[in-house]
Amino acid sequence: MGTRAALERGLSADLAVVGEWSGAHRIGLGYRGALWLAVETCGRTAHGSRPMRGLNAIDLMTEQVLPRLKSTPMTFERNPVFMIQEPTWSVGTIEGGVGTNVVADRCRAPTDLRLVPGQDPAVVLELLRERVHGLTYPNGEPAPVEITVMNAIGPFITPLEHPVVATLGTSIRDLLGVEPEYFGKTGVSDANALAHEGKIPSVAYGPGNPTGHEPNEYAEITDVIRCTKVLAVSALRACGAVR
Repeated sequence: MGTRAALERGLSADLAVVGEWSGAHRIGLGYRGALWLAVETCGRTAHGSRPMRGLNAIDLMTEQVLPRLKSTPMTFERNPVFMIQEPTWSVGTIEGGVGTNVVADRCRAPTDLRLVPGQDPAVVLELLRERVHGLTYPNGEPAPVEITVMNAIGPFITPLEHPVVATLGTSIRDLLGVEPEYFGKTGVSDANALAHEGKIPSVAYGPGNPTGHEPNEYAEITDVIRCTKVLAVSALRACGAVR
């Protein structure tokens, strides 16, 4: 949100390096995209001992809606640079109902769909809405499904020949004495907004971190120091201060 606000206020640049993890000798050329969707179903309450008199929104969500969404056929091209080369789904939370002995009249499941370069979030969204259109409850009553977009950002990849990649690569060779490696990230970051909404060629470069979102997340101090040196020299080179 902060990066998008800065772009709306006129932030511009020739290139950008987002300090997410890569490892001192690796450069993240791009990111997958993301569609964060709030999927909601509505039903009708009834006594838990007489479930046939109600419409169970949780059953609808788990037995029809989520399986249909996750099995949606998608067109995409695999890029060997990326760590994960296909779209992936994750249901982050699910909640609904009012009590153990009451048929659930509502259910909400925020979902995390990651996209790969070449996929347009708007096109995918329409495809998903079509997949759950016209569903019915077991008794034949219509089962409307509402999909609300919480966040949508496209995937991207920055070409190897772009100066932001070349400058970092040269600094890695000179300072660390190794050949740089290149890969595509699994998640999304500020770089997606910079690349798409700001039209700023972007990459990821920062200390390696195999423990993201895990207990006791950490980065090795030696890697922090190595990355700091590469970033400092790369910044000077990008600004023309040193060769």
